[in-house]
Amino acid sequence: QIPIIQKGYKLRRDAMVKAVEEFMPDGLFTRPTGGFFVWYETKDKEFDSKKFIDTAIEEGVIYVPGYQFFPSKGYAVTEKKKLVPFKQPTNTMRLGYSLLKPEEITEGIEILANAIKKYLQ
Repeated sequence: QIPIIQKGYKLRRDAMVKAVEEFMPDGLFTRPTGGFFVWYETKDKEFDSKKFIDTAIEEGVIYVPGYQFFPSKGYAVTEKKKLVPFKQPTNTMRLGYSLLKPEEITEGIEILANAIKKYLQ
């Protein structure tokens, strides 16, 4: 059963990655080799995925704002090994692909991408 299930998840993952590449605004995203999520980060650092969630829901799509996966306060180490206060990024989101059919994933990402682009204008 596991190979059959893996094949289904791979189809969903591939649909998500392709849709993010094709439709989402410039940014960074993961190409998962396991798990059920794509991590997406807009290039626009001012974008706030926590504030945007209501707009996404009105459009009929949902995601998890990325700030929830970072500590609420603390410190980070810079590339130059300097300790600095940490600020949660607001321009991140976790996009799940475990449930929907590949064509539904593509449609949902296109809707989300169009809403983000409109929001950023």
